[in-house]
Amino acid sequence: MLYEAAERIRQVRLRRSVNPLGGGLYEVCPHWWSWWLPDNPNIVWNFWDYNGNAFTATSTYGTDPVFLTTTAAPQNYIIIPAFPVSIVHISELDTAVKEAYIPTLFLVADASTKVSPLQFPFMNVFAMLVIPQNAKWSAELTHQTHEGMLAAVSDIMEEAMIEVTDATWVSQYGTNRGLLRTGDAGLPIESNVLSMNLAFYLYKN
Repeated sequence: MLYEAAERIRQVRLRRSVNPLGGGLYEVCPHWWSWWLPDNPNIVWNFWDYNGNAFTATSTYGTDPVFLTTTAAPQNYIIIPAFPVSIVHISELDTAVKEAYIPTLFLVADASTKVSPLQFPFMNVFAMLVIPQNAKWSAELTHQTHEGMLAAVSDIMEEAMIEVTDATWVSQYGTNRGLLRTGDAGLPIESNVLSMNLAFYLYKN
């Protein structure tokens, strides 16, 4: 069942309209990639337009709207995939989150499966979305980013037919502690982490 949940999330493709501004610059409604401040602000993203044409673009971060710069000409809409998903045991979680270098959702495999009154199997699972970053944001930007990222996560989960029943942000900053550059609780030394409880059903055909 947990594998099915991971596959649902991985298969999510969200459609976002683009507004050409000229000179290879496009205005786009923000989504999860725009709320992440990466180690390399010049990172190039891979997108598809609504006609299935692949193109690459650089993006602004933490802005609403987002501005994409590309030499391609996306048509009408772009298609945005969800973030990577990994299934881990609770004993593997510390090691896994230390190695996260892009936003990654970790689903903890130690979860219980139940059956609803309607005879649909359902599961509650603990999940962590680890978002590495390279600088401590101001309180205002942190709040804005958390709101934007949670909205993006909620959209993705809704598309995957998964409910977010509880969510808490944990920010981790500090000096270089240890060889693995990890801080408290084994998290990447600079990171924002969204801890969540998820609930989902396995619907029968």
